[in-house]
Amino acid sequence: MAFNFNHLNRRRFLKALKNGLYFIGIAVFSKLTGRFINRAAAGSGTVQLNISQPNQPFRVYDRFFMIRDKDRLRFLSRTCPHLGCTVQWNDRAGHMACPCHGSRFTKQGRYLSGPAKADLHELSYELVDENNIKIFLEDG
Repeated sequence: MAFNFNHLNRRRFLKALKNGLYFIGIAVFSKLTGRFINRAAAGSGTVQLNISQPNQPFRVYDRFFMIRDKDRLRFLSRTCPHLGCTVQWNDRAGHMACPCHGSRFTKQGRYLSGPAKADLHELSYELVDENNIKIFLEDG
């Protein structure tokens, strides 16, 4: 069934345009709301990690980056401080970048540019035994 453009007047066109924009707005709002709800649900808890593997200076996990600086072990949240998107490691450029709005961070999690205006959150952890640690995933 083809649409008949002969019966399309200004009023019908504007009504169709309004309805289309309304539904696009709902879709965008739902996507953003879902992102924040998922962030809140996933923003806490703990992860136990075995650290007896060979010393890698930098490693990317699902929810955090692990960084070994000499004798210090650090964990940075992958949650962007701007709107909560998941920050990615850009191996070619040698920095971390948020795919949503382009915020960039150094390999140590320091803010470089973009709308975030803050460093990546450093996660606290505790030693369980000599090979295992518990990482606290609260994003603050």
